[in-house]
Amino acid sequence: LLFTNTTYSPPQQNCQTAGQERYRAITSSHYRRAAGALLVYDVSDKKSFENAKNSWLVELQETADDDSTLKQCTMLVGNKTDLTPVVNEAEHQASVKILGMALSARTSAKTGDGVNSAFEELVVAVYDADKEKAGGSMRNNRGQGGRQGLRLQPQQEQPKRGCCGGRRNND
Repeated sequence: LLFTNTTYSPPQQNCQTAGQERYRAITSSHYRRAAGALLVYDVSDKKSFENAKNSWLVELQETADDDSTLKQCTMLVGNKTDLTPVVNEAEHQASVKILGMALSARTSAKTGDGVNSAFEELVVAVYDADKEKAGGSMRNNRGQGGRQGLRLQPQQEQPKRGCCGGRRNND
């Protein structure tokens, strides 16, 4: 994502661990440096949903720096909405409310439904949280749901890279 019409240009690094236990040792160091997070679970797998809420979210909240925006800028994302859901929209929204989260999305990485809007919503939330810490907020300037002064535009396609910066082979 590219920020235009503003001086805010956040560096973005996406690191995806797919919930694998072998990455637990490195995730806490990422939490300490992160400004926001997409906590993604599989809507067709109840265990994935429970792990996201009861394990990954708890670890994130315990590890995040108190002065970071991470705790308020974590989004619960139900993915694989192209499959038959075991976790329905109502259960997802109820959990978001119970967990005190402000951000939530339902997506399909396969079809692309909701993916861009989830990232955009998170980026805007991080931007707003940073501005509030600095004494201002885009919320005060955005009016009724608009984003005056902040436009998100797709960047040109970049070569795919692995989590640690190495080029990924697409074959």
